[in-house]
Amino acid sequence: MTRNENTQHNSHAIAAPQQPTKTSVEKIRPDLNLEKWSIWQPSKSKTKPRARIFRREIVLPDGRKVSAEVEVGFTQKGMLTTEDQKTFYALIKIWEEKGKPTEQTFYSSRGLARILKKGWGTNVIESTDQSLLRLRMTPLIWRNSYHDSARKNVIEQLDPFNILSDLKIIRRKSDGHITKEYGFFKFNDFILTNLLQHYTKPLLLDVVLSFKSELAQILYTHLDLIMARRDHYERKTKELFDDLGLDGESYKHPSKRRQALLNALKELKGVRLTTGVITTATLERTKDDTDFKLIIRKSARMALPVAETISETQPTQSTNELSIQAKELVAYFFKRFHNVNVENCYPTSKAINQAISLITQHGIDQARHVVDFAHRVTQEGKYKPQTFGGIVSYTTRALADYEDAKRREQAAAHAREERRRAHEEEQLTRLYEDFRSQELLRLRATLPSAELVAIEQAAITKFDKKDSNHFGRDRARRLAIEEALATHGHIPSLAEWKQLQAHASHPESVSYEA
Repeated sequence: MTRNENTQHNSHAIAAPQQPTKTSVEKIRPDLNLEKWSIWQPSKSKTKPRARIFRREIVLPDGRKVSAEVEVGFTQKGMLTTEDQKTFYALIKIWEEKGKPTEQTFYSSRGLARILKKGWGTNVIESTDQSLLRLRMTPLIWRNSYHDSARKNVIEQLDPFNILSDLKIIRRKSDGHITKEYGFFKFNDFILTNLLQHYTKPLLLDVVLSFKSELAQILYTHLDLIMARRDHYERKTKELFDDLGLDGESYKHPSKRRQALLNALKELKGVRLTTGVITTATLERTKDDTDFKLIIRKSARMALPVAETISETQPTQSTNELSIQAKELVAYFFKRFHNVNVENCYPTSKAINQAISLITQHGIDQARHVVDFAHRVTQEGKYKPQTFGGIVSYTTRALADYEDAKRREQAAAHAREERRRAHEEEQLTRLYEDFRSQELLRLRATLPSAELVAIEQAAITKFDKKDSNHFGRDRARRLAIEEALATHGHIPSLAEWKQLQAHASHPESVSYEA
């Protein structure tokens, strides 16, 4: 399509990149089968729960073409939603962090909420539990569509199938309030096999969690898969919404689909994929004027912001925030390198664009570290950057230094935590020893003399038969007598005493299984 044709077809583009979410290079790896089919629905959808069937033609390894089909059911808990998708990804992360167990994986609801970047409260607990139950209960049927990596073939029919094959949620309450919740889960054996056999795809969880638009989230995971080996993608909105399983009344007309996509594309522009960055996210009218066409372009790394075609919206608040951060970063550079106050700093548009690119790629904290690192390194030599662009060449080394510092900080935090736990363990042990000594004194004072002598003599006789060591026998014999008295008086062991202390802190508990 020529530039004139482009203008005639009223190209619709999103003007500026969103405020990027600071993402880690760490990736999770969900089952590739689930990533190939858009089984998740917007959680705020007004569509009534119903079974959905996805169909497509696939080519088997032997060259045969078959009709592949996935049927996604529903229960009284509703359909699988975008919230359940986030929960599923969070469970993958927990499973990976726990060492990829082949049996149940234990978790805490507070830890799960932390991964999902949610606060802690009754609403969060209830919504997360409902997500877990839908993952456990919602039935799926796979026909010529589920790849089994163990047998290296596509299963003709697989049902019943649930994403989680086992789930237990345990709650502890005090005065009617939930004080602790934890449990365990297990993935379906087919999913578990594929995860262990690496039939997976990488995914940036932090990016998925950053979306406010549910359509942006669904579209992002679709694009992340589709664009793994391409840098350009086009699709009419009618076919795109069929791919995504979105067929409600609100998506029936092209204008409705366009409006829904415009809101989603605001968030997608400038977002990082596992294989690059989305640099273009636009809508164009089709040549026959019956629909709109989505156009996505990807670059291996973030380019400088460039002017787009006609914008449909005013710059968003996130765009303004990004510009503010970029200006502050440039001002920070001048203060560090040239001791220029913020009030006297007037950054050029080129410097601001360079700062935007740096922040978009790596996040504001890493961008500031690039400035600090470059300043530290250049103090050792004669070179002194005069402009912001002069520090860009230090980015790779600065990011490596940032990660090293982060690892050192994490190691120090881990060491502090270990010392804290060791101190707590030492305190508990001392408290237990005091408790045990008092109980032994009480027993000696309350037991009849004859019974006390009999217990001690039996302990000594048993000790002399078993212990042939000639050194330290007096102390060992005394410990044997104390152990016999503790057994007689039902004095709990250290491990039992700790459990009693924990139970005293959380006297009430309820649990349920699915």
